[in-house]
Amino acid sequence: MSISLSKIDEYEVLFDINGKTIQNDVEDTNNKIIICKDCNIPGTTHGLDMWECPSCGAYLESLIDNSAEWRMYPDGSRPESIRCSTVVNNLLPQSSKGTIILSNSNSNYSMRRTQKVHSWSAMTYKERCLNNIFQDITLRSLNGCILGNVTKLAHEYYKTVSELYIARGVMRKGLIAACLFMACKKQGVPRTCQEIAEIFQISDKWVTRGNKKFTELWSRAGKEHISYKDDCQSMDYLARFCSKLYQDDGELLKKSRDVSSICKSNSILSQNTPVSIAAASIYMATTLLDIDTKVLRSDIAEVAKTSQVTIGKCYKEMLKYPQFFDSQRNKNIM
Repeated sequence: MSISLSKIDEYEVLFDINGKTIQNDVEDTNNKIIICKDCNIPGTTHGLDMWECPSCGAYLESLIDNSAEWRMYPDGSRPESIRCSTVVNNLLPQSSKGTIILSNSNSNYSMRRTQKVHSWSAMTYKERCLNNIFQDITLRSLNGCILGNVTKLAHEYYKTVSELYIARGVMRKGLIAACLFMACKKQGVPRTCQEIAEIFQISDKWVTRGNKKFTELWSRAGKEHISYKDDCQSMDYLARFCSKLYQDDGELLKKSRDVSSICKSNSILSQNTPVSIAAASIYMATTLLDIDTKVLRSDIAEVAKTSQVTIGKCYKEMLKYPQFFDSQRNKNIM
């Protein structure tokens, strides 16, 4: 017995099939991995439909075009017939919906005044303050040699915490510094509190207070705890510290990573901070490579923003386990 479908039934079947196809296409798009051609590593996204390289900060792909939209009207004889929309910023949604009053060099004072007043009212007070803070973070990040993807993530962090708490004075600067501190920590390029304080030109204690307040607000927002990108936290500091201490073919960095890996796998210096472990690993590497006369303990303490006493205590703790570090000295001799 043959069954004939009506037009409505055929449409429903076609709709279901197409719906499944579209859904599968969307799932394939969301699950795809985008590789950075320069660094050869997978890109990351922060929920804004944009993929960035976590290493170099380059934009890899964007599903939604948020750039300015240009329109050419039929009568293209005059420049005024060309219109350009504003760039859409998801962090400043109200400011992305507005108009622009055009003027030229022949406009009178009233027209220019109207244009100025309109530009003032095009952005709300709240978003104007946010935009100023975003620009401040971007400028200080550039001066501190911080990647662009870290800066973008710091903007998102401050947008989240600013909706839960209104900070003023030095506390606001501490909270802004904490956002950049956490963004660096999340992206695997951490900075110490002293380095962040130097970038924002504030005291270390305000960065510490800002970190505590940020952790409280982040938990209140229902977000997951921000942890280091990898398990071995001290290794994230080694490349930057070694580049400022000794110019070689990378032997100091390689040996420092070996020492730090030994400390991590054998739970040595587990009570110390990652910065102290990194500084002590570099000092131990200098003794293993017999370059401790070229790279002094005071130089390591100055670069790592820690004390020589702390480095000395960590070094003495490492000497209690000669079975691990003597093998590294023997490898160097061979």
